Amino acid sequence: MAGNQDDAGDGRLVTLTDGVVAIALTLLILGIEVPSPDSLHNPDSVSALAGALAHTVHGWISYAISFYVIAQFWLLHRQIFRSVRGGYHDGVAAWNFLFLFTITVMPFTSDLIGKYPENPLPVIIFSANLILATLARFGMLWFVRRHRLLAPQGMPAREQLSSLRGAINVFFYVLAIPVALASPDLGKVCWLGLALSPRLSTLINKRRNARPAA
Repeated sequence: MAGNQDDAGDGRLVTLTDGVVAIALTLLILGIEVPSPDSLHNPDSVSALAGALAHTVHGWISYAISFYVIAQFWLLHRQIFRSVRGGYHDGVAAWNFLFLFTITVMPFTSDLIGKYPENPLPVIIFSANLILATLARFGMLWFVRRHRLLAPQGMPAREQLSSLRGAINVFFYVLAIPVALASPDLGKVCWLGLALSPRLSTLINKRRNARPAA
């Protein structure tokens, strides 16, 4: 009976996370405002509306970056819970709520980037948000590993690859902070490294495994 309650609790935790992530993704688009007809000299003019929409470009850039990042965090979160072999623990819930806190803050930190595109501080704040989210995920993985809640089949290889990918991501998050002080736009470019981290982590891991044992 307790096992069933544990399994149900674990499933409810995953469902809650899915719901929060879905809401966070939806809130991102609300940071981009449709130009008001009252703000246009001629609302029926194609060029006037196009000019107003051009001012939302920075908002769309921050939306695309944030959407991609949250989606990647969700995928990594699902990987952890797919490997959990039953057994609900309050500590897992605590780490999960800390992770969700960092996710729910992202629509705000993302909106800052869209509204202050030339200010380095929003880039720094968003990078800090990403670092905290990554640390929360690592903390959750550390907790379930410490309490032996992970299924043993294939876990060492998957954990190594996931941890390496997370470390590469953190490198790009940290790199964006000093770069943003010199150029906010270049700071944002650093985040493009997130798209490269899966391939980089796979290549590094293959090279490690190919080395002959000492």
